[in-house]
Amino acid sequence: MRKNVAKKKRLLIIGPAPHNNVGGVSIHLRRLVSLLKDAALIDYVDEGRIRWDGVFNIRSLNLFKYLGKILKSNVVYINSSVFILRICNILASRLLFRKTIVTIHRDLTIEKHKRITIAALKLCDDVIVVNDKTLDFLKKHINASKLHLIPAFLPPIMDEEPEIPSHVKDWINNARKSENSILMISNASRLVMRNGEDLYGMDMCIDLISKLLEMGKSNYYLVFIAMTYSDVQNQMLESYKQKVAELKIENNFLILNEQLSYVRLITMSDIVLRTTNTDGDAISIREGLYMKKTVIASDVVKRPKGVLLFKTRDINSLIDVVLSCENNNQEIDSTSQEIDYLDLYSRIFDLY
Repeated sequence: MRKNVAKKKRLLIIGPAPHNNVGGVSIHLRRLVSLLKDAALIDYVDEGRIRWDGVFNIRSLNLFKYLGKILKSNVVYINSSVFILRICNILASRLLFRKTIVTIHRDLTIEKHKRITIAALKLCDDVIVVNDKTLDFLKKHINASKLHLIPAFLPPIMDEEPEIPSHVKDWINNARKSENSILMISNASRLVMRNGEDLYGMDMCIDLISKLLEMGKSNYYLVFIAMTYSDVQNQMLESYKQKVAELKIENNFLILNEQLSYVRLITMSDIVLRTTNTDGDAISIREGLYMKKTVIASDVVKRPKGVLLFKTRDINSLIDVVLSCENNNQEIDSTSQEIDYLDLYSRIFDLY
């Protein structure tokens, strides 16, 4: 047994801690760790705002411990979304001669400092992207042999998912008492504005329910999970709660500001919404498809087969698509279930 353990390579994962239940990158990493737990010795450098006991956080600014973790590793897997952290992590890993792999979890074309990012990515051994838009952009600058298009989705491990809190179950059960009830869900890993608009589109979801009720569609309900980490985000959340109260749609619209299992929430829902005005490859979309749910998303990027699209930031288009679902029998894309993820990532990380 000791002989086998000694042969395992040391994989250092840098990014938001996989301990979270909110945020696509954290969920991706949590499932990846579970997938690779027997194939590698895994350690973390956490970049998240929440500190976890026993997990080194880069915000501690302990440079020696940070570099020590890189030195002890064979492979460094970087998942930083913040530009400066991504660059620093790449440089540190390469200067210490470690195999360096980066996943770009967003649409890289909307980022600033793209020239610097490209120069840093050229130093990496492999670059994983999650959508065609970023892949096409990077192909113009980076050797294609380094690039891998892999959706961030990994199949959920239901036994590891926490149960839905009782107060949320009670609200949903009460909604289900309505005849022909339709439960929609959406989420935001954080409330943030982009180009003067709510990136995750909670405002659109509120308007959606309000207008559906005006149309006499009182059987529609929506649960929106929104995480906040700053005073500005808390103010946004409070303004949305106030708007829900002013519109008197509290019975049909529930805002949750807490970590819970989005996967379990999907199992209780009818429709998964993704109302973003930019995107990478949303895990929640593929989770919905994986669980055979109706998925509706903005057309801001190419979406997987089976997703129903509405025009980005167009509330009338969103309403039309939602109402079309009453008689919709769309084909669900379940091809993600056929991928051998363990073999795929083991080959990229060179764990064999």
